[in-house]
Amino acid sequence: MEFEKKLKKRILTARIFLIAGPLLMAVSIWQKLDNEFFFAWGTALMVIGIVRLRQYRKLMASPEAMRAREVAETDERNVMLTNKAKSYAFFWYVLICGVAVIVLEFMNQVQIATALAFSVCFLVLLYWVCYYVVRRKY
Repeated sequence: MEFEKKLKKRILTARIFLIAGPLLMAVSIWQKLDNEFFFAWGTALMVIGIVRLRQYRKLMASPEAMRAREVAETDERNVMLTNKAKSYAFFWYVLICGVAVIVLEFMNQVQIATALAFSVCFLVLLYWVCYYVVRRKY
């Protein structure tokens, strides 16, 4: 039952994407924007929404497939592997960006270095906020 609630939340997210996509496309057309940024994002969100809705509805229609997916997502080993991969990705992102900031500063690419440094600072700040929230829950 818990997994079914999770799937219903995912379906809601897919529906939001499906609504946001055409809205962004309409803004792009209505504002007569020169770049295709909003149109491309709108198209991507719409496609993601359609694909996800189809996947989740198909999954909910088959109890066997839903049970297999639930096991795959809640199995302790899979959860541990997912968390470990996220941890490594976080570590390597911060490390590589930190080195890139130093290299970019030496190359007088101050704007790019500053943007990258703020990106790393924001990610670390977000990590600490999430850490304290999770720590209070458990």
